[in-house]
Amino acid sequence: MDYEKWYTDEQVDAILSNFRTYRDKAVFSLSLDGLRIDEILSAQIDLYRADEGTLKLFRSKGRREGEGRVCVLSERSRRLLEEYLYNERSAVEGKLIDSRSLIPTEIFLNLREREGSFGKPMAYHNALEIIKRAAKRAGLDPAKVRTHSGRSTKMEELLRQQALDPASLTDNQILDIMGWKSMESAEPYKNRQDRVTAVENWKRLEAAKEQRRADDQAT
Repeated sequence: MDYEKWYTDEQVDAILSNFRTYRDKAVFSLSLDGLRIDEILSAQIDLYRADEGTLKLFRSKGRREGEGRVCVLSERSRRLLEEYLYNERSAVEGKLIDSRSLIPTEIFLNLREREGSFGKPMAYHNALEIIKRAAKRAGLDPAKVRTHSGRSTKMEELLRQQALDPASLTDNQILDIMGWKSMESAEPYKNRQDRVTAVENWKRLEAAKEQRRADDQAT
């Protein structure tokens, strides 16, 4: 099946407008910042720095193994996350306190008051289903929607920026943003149909060829 590997700006806006909670908007927005879904769902509340707009991430379901990585959140993600924490998570915390239940350390919690699941950490299958429902309301085929599409979209954005202005974004910076050790990991994320990136890369190759000709003539 052909999945929606990269979202257009219009699709992003449409999907965001079709979520029902700030929590779900924040989860989707964080994926568009390049975070993996397991990083998002295991993110710990004490590792979010609102003053910096940063979130320290681990991929081991909240266990702080290894050094982790620090992700700088987009302005959109910061705003949505703050709305969720203030308006939705705080209400869940209050009810958990009233019932003398432990408050999970994960940022994203179940909001619906269902016995046995209320206030528990949000699960992957729940996040995927919510994104699919929002995508369907936005006019997309939910069968083609994955949790990873937001991360792919971020990578396309970075590659396009690098093509337009190579000096503004190095490979090492991309590795830091995406949490990779090698640019070989970028290969599955490349959109070979992106006209802007293709045209700019072609221009750079032609400019390099012209420079080599000029250098050869000068010697």
